[in-house]
Amino acid sequence: MSSAPPGTTDQASDTRTRILDIALSLFTEHGFVGTSLQQIADNAGLTKAALYYHFPSKDDLLEALVKPAVNDLEQLLDAYADSGTKPAERRRFMEDYLDYLLRQRRLLAFVVRDLATLGHPALATGSQQRRARVNAMLAGGHLDFNEQIRVAVAFQGLSSVIAQYPDADAIALRQALLEAAQALLRPRRKRAPR
Repeated sequence: MSSAPPGTTDQASDTRTRILDIALSLFTEHGFVGTSLQQIADNAGLTKAALYYHFPSKDDLLEALVKPAVNDLEQLLDAYADSGTKPAERRRFMEDYLDYLLRQRRLLAFVVRDLATLGHPALATGSQQRRARVNAMLAGGHLDFNEQIRVAVAFQGLSSVIAQYPDADAIALRQALLEAAQALLRPRRKRAPR
């Protein structure tokens, strides 16, 4: 029975992680289409053949970057699937969703800078369903159309702001975003008819 040399699996995992980190940086800087596998290999200090061992294609690289973020979001949505529409539950979801976005802020920065990538199957598959689930959790079914738009603007804006400040202090950014979202989402008083 043969076994891999000690540390080989960890070393391969470290190499994959390093490749993904470099790929994300290059995709953010040059776009997905504008980044070659040769650039990624060169920046990782690997031959192209060694890169192919870990990721046979650029599409595989993108999928490996996106899959953990998609799984993370689906787990979050599943955890709240049976939640009601009480304001406290929606507020908890809002905070957890914001924390999710902050964990994914490097990926968000890349996607916001390279919007054409949104059509790639790694990102597009299931995205409308996930977005609908997020909006349903945030807006609930009882809000009128104008209120639903206000909620959508608030939360679509979170992604954009996080992408705009990928290197900002996470705690300060989280606090500022929570304050802004809460201000935008405060229930509006209905105006008395004139």
